[in-house]
Amino acid sequence: MRNRNNILKIITILVTVLVGLYVLTALFFCLPIPRGSKINSKYYTYYKNIFGIYYISVEHSPILITHGEWGYLKDADMETFRILDKSWAKDSNHVWYGSVLITNVDAKTFKINASGIPLDKNNVYIFNYDNSNTIIKPAKSHIDKETVEYFIYRLGERQDEWMRDKDYVYFNDKRINVDRNSFDIVDEDWFTDKGNLLALTQDKAQ
Repeated sequence: MRNRNNILKIITILVTVLVGLYVLTALFFCLPIPRGSKINSKYYTYYKNIFGIYYISVEHSPILITHGEWGYLKDADMETFRILDKSWAKDSNHVWYGSVLITNVDAKTFKINASGIPLDKNNVYIFNYDNSNTIIKPAKSHIDKETVEYFIYRLGERQDEWMRDKDYVYFNDKRINVDRNSFDIVDEDWFTDKGNLLALTQDKAQ
């Protein structure tokens, strides 16, 4: 009986050890648990490990069990890699949004301006909500690259559909027929312009 109990204890210990090893291996290879310094101490989103550079959308990787995303950056060059902001990075030949490679931009001149707007020597870029295969696309409304900025914030969140430059206001890549300097948003459908409360209607977009 004693030998049988000893055997059962040994089997229990072995099973526990194997399960523990399995869990640790799964965590090591399946979750990008930060193991080392961040690439840039200002951002929690980009790390490097023995497998390469990866992006993680949450600050603490166990949260990935319930939400968030991560992924390794394909062909990233560590020597020229740099983070542009929390969600954007580039090296000498590539641009990434999160871990997604962006192919429709000029990587050499691509940058995120002080307002958070992506642009390069050729274009101002807007987020593309019509096609999930392309994250950003060139703006067609002739926005001035030197002065373009986001300027509408609600509940602490930047509203990417609204932009302005030195002369005009734009909504979803369309110039809005309003006074640039006095324009302000009240809610989704109303704004003020030179002190007047007006409805945001389709005829305001050019």
